[in-house]
Amino acid sequence: MENSATFCKNLRAFPDLYLGAFEGRKLVGIAYAGLRNGGIYLRGICVDLGDGYQRLGIGSLLLKVFGKAVACRGQKKLSVGSAPDPKVEKFYIKNGYALIEIVVKSKETEFLRKKVSGYEEGKCLKQSMKRELGADEAIFIFEKAL
Repeated sequence: MENSATFCKNLRAFPDLYLGAFEGRKLVGIAYAGLRNGGIYLRGICVDLGDGYQRLGIGSLLLKVFGKAVACRGQKKLSVGSAPDPKVEKFYIKNGYALIEIVVKSKETEFLRKKVSGYEEGKCLKQSMKRELGADEAIFIFEKAL
């Protein structure tokens, strides 16, 4: 989990990678960057659950604009760790992302990363890996060429 000091430091360093979607003055969606091993990844994306803002294309538009901002910095691919929810996973697939990896971890420790060749294979492996390792969480990593 990223603390507020790191979030603010990254926001100051990369303001073009912290996006907001607004209706008037109301913030209804966000997308923001993370940095890992010298590369940029999508750290978070969210659309307001209330007032009917979901399923209007706001998240897809945020992904598109975020991807363009990352590409302008010379990066060729963009990755994101998905919330462990089939609706979220399908959102990334719908937006052109491919499942490339499963990460199995506890709250503090990453146990294992395993490359996968597709969503169907990943669905089969995810729960069995989580059970076998006694992990708290197993998440999918999606990637898209920019």
